[in-house]
Amino acid sequence: MVGGCFAYVEVFVVEEQFCIGSCLASGNAFWLPQHWMRPSSEFLDNQLTFGTNPKEGNMNNRDKQIKKLWLDTSLTKEDIAVRLGCGETTVRRTIRKYKLPPRKDPTIDEVVEYHEKKAERDLKKEHNLLLERVYVLQSELEAAKSLKRYTQTEPFKIAPSSGLNEATAVVMASDWHVEEKVRPESVSGLNKYTLEIAEARAGEFFSATVKLLRKEQRQIKIPNMVLFLGGDFISGYLREEDGANCQLLPMEAAKFAKRLLKSGIQTLLKETECNITVVCCVGNHGRTTKKVHWSNEQGNSLETFIYHGLSGELDSKRLTWVIGEGYHTLVEIYGRIHRFHHGHAIRYLGGIGGLFVPALRAVAQWNQSGEVYMDYFGHHHTQRWGGNFLSNGSMIGYNSYAVSIKAPFEPPRQTFAIIDAKRGLTTITPIVFSK
Repeated sequence: MVGGCFAYVEVFVVEEQFCIGSCLASGNAFWLPQHWMRPSSEFLDNQLTFGTNPKEGNMNNRDKQIKKLWLDTSLTKEDIAVRLGCGETTVRRTIRKYKLPPRKDPTIDEVVEYHEKKAERDLKKEHNLLLERVYVLQSELEAAKSLKRYTQTEPFKIAPSSGLNEATAVVMASDWHVEEKVRPESVSGLNKYTLEIAEARAGEFFSATVKLLRKEQRQIKIPNMVLFLGGDFISGYLREEDGANCQLLPMEAAKFAKRLLKSGIQTLLKETECNITVVCCVGNHGRTTKKVHWSNEQGNSLETFIYHGLSGELDSKRLTWVIGEGYHTLVEIYGRIHRFHHGHAIRYLGGIGGLFVPALRAVAQWNQSGEVYMDYFGHHHTQRWGGNFLSNGSMIGYNSYAVSIKAPFEPPRQTFAIIDAKRGLTTITPIVFSK
C-alpha cells in the first residue's frame, strides 16, 4: 500500500534496474526495484515507463514516426533511418527506449522491395565512387588540353573574311536529355522519347543544319558557323524522379551524348566548308552536386567532361573550341558582342508574361556591366525571340515535368539563325523533327 491505496503487482526476476511509476488512485510517485516485482500489464501500459524514459504521450514526432514504421511495416532499422533522414543509431535507441516489441514477419513483397532498394543504394554508392574517378580524369584531361583550348579573358572574335557581304550561321543545340524516357500516356499522347528517338533526332538535327546552311548560302556567303552546345544534353539525377525515368546512368548517358555530338560535328565538317566555332556551356542537369556551385559549376559538371573529350578527339584546323569557364561565354561576331549561357540563372516562375519578362529583366541587368547585342540560351525548353535574346527549344520535347509545372506545350525543336555582317540577326529558323 502506498499513500493509502493498493497497486496490483506481479513478482518476477529481471536484470538489475529500477522503474518509476504512480499510484493508480492517488497519483503519488513511488520507486519499485524491478528485480523485486513488476506491475500488471494494464498498470504498465497506463502508468509506468522504465528507467528515466518519458511517457509515450510525451513522444516527439520523430519517435512516433519510428514507432509507427517499426510496428506497422517490415522496414529495417537502416530503411527507417533513410526514410526519416536520421541515423540508424537514433532508430535503435528509440526502439530500446520505448521497449517496442519484436518485428512481425515480412511479406514476400516487402522482402523483394527491401532487396531492390538495397541494390539501388549499392548502385548509388558505386556511382559515387565512379564520380570520384571522373574528377581525377577531368583534371588530367583539362591539363592535357589546356594548350589547345581558348581561355576566355576577352570575347572570341569572328571577323569578316572579305568585306561585309557575308554572314555567320548560329546553330543552337541544347536540352537534349538523351537518356530520359517520355511515355506517351504521361503527356496525353503529345510526345514520345526513347534512346532510339534521341539518336534519330540528333541525326536529323545535324542533317537539317546542313540543308538550312546550303539554302542560305544561295543568297549570301557564309564562311563561318557558331555551333552553340548549350548544356543539358543529359538529365542525370538532378531530381529524385530522374532515377526512375532515365534509361542510362549519368556516366553512360554522358558517353551516349558525346557519341551523338561527335558524329554530328563530323557530319558538319564533311558536308560543309565552314570554319566552325564550338561554344560550350554546361547546363544544370549534368552537375554532380546537389545544388549549383556558381563559382566552380564547370568543374562539377559531366558536360565539361563531354566537351573536353570532344575537343581532344576531333582534331581539325576548321574547328575552334570555346569552352566556357564561367556562366557567360562571350563571342564577338562582326564587331557585336554575343553572350552565350545555359539560361538557368534566369528565374521563370510561370508568370502571365511568359519567358519575356524575366529574360528581358536579366539581360538588362547583365548589360549594366557592358552592352551585348544578343543573348543565346536554352534551359526553359521554349523557343522565343525577344529582340535582344534568343531562347532555344528542346530536343526531348514535352514531358511529365512540363505537365506538372503547367508549361505550355511546345513540340521538340532547335534553332538555326543567321547573323549578317551589316544587319545583324536577320533569320531565325526552327529545326523541327519528324518523330
